[in-house]
Amino acid sequence: MALIQTLITGTGPGSAELAASWSSAFGITDAHVWGDTTQYMYEHFAIQVDAAYPNTLVVELDTMEIRFLEVGGPAYAEDVINEILAEEVDPCAE
Repeated sequence: MALIQTLITGTGPGSAELAASWSSAFGITDAHVWGDTTQYMYEHFAIQVDAAYPNTLVVELDTMEIRFLEVGGPAYAEDVINEILAEEVDPCAE
């Protein structure tokens, strides 16, 4: 499972440095932070949650299924994270 916190920049490309600065500014220490441009994030993710930010995604890595996509920080995903952790592990999964 991966917990990803998404934020955006209005112009220019996203970068690891941008994501790191957001992690520091917002105190996000327990999730991956993805820094990308407005267009990509809006067209693929934010539009699904009324174009509000920050977004939190929970991805089940065994299936690559997005199990959670909502506005807000990582704490909002706690229930779905616990649900995934409680599921029986696929014997083919690492």
